Amino acid sequence: MECLVKNYSWMDDLAKASRVDALNSKDENFKAKYDRRETIGDIIEVREDGYWSHPTTGKGYRKDRFDLVCCPGEDLTGMADPLTEEVDGERVVVKKRGHSIDLSTLDKSKKIELSKVNFDSRKTKKVKKAK
Repeated sequence: MECLVKNYSWMDDLAKASRVDALNSKDENFKAKYDRRETIGDIIEVREDGYWSHPTTGKGYRKDRFDLVCCPGEDLTGMADPLTEEVDGERVVVKKRGHSIDLSTLDKSKKIELSKVNFDSRKTKKVKKAK
């Protein structure tokens, strides 16, 4: 299978002072959105082998925003799913993506092929709200 991995995040482009001001503000919506955001290295979409990379029928993708990682023969079903936690008996999205790859360790000058063991999984856990 193949997956698109995020290599750019608009929130990382916010000037540090603006980001700090926003996070220190009383805007809980921004804080929650920032905490759940997709980060560089997150697996965004998973498709069958050749969906993006096939030389004649490949769909293509935005190379300025994503890296293509090929995992031939691997089943990556669910790798682009969100990370959730159980809070008071309900599933709540904690991060938009539950799996990621450390892109700094990859040689992007050639086709990236990995096995499933190269992916980091963010763990889910049960959380009870404080009363």
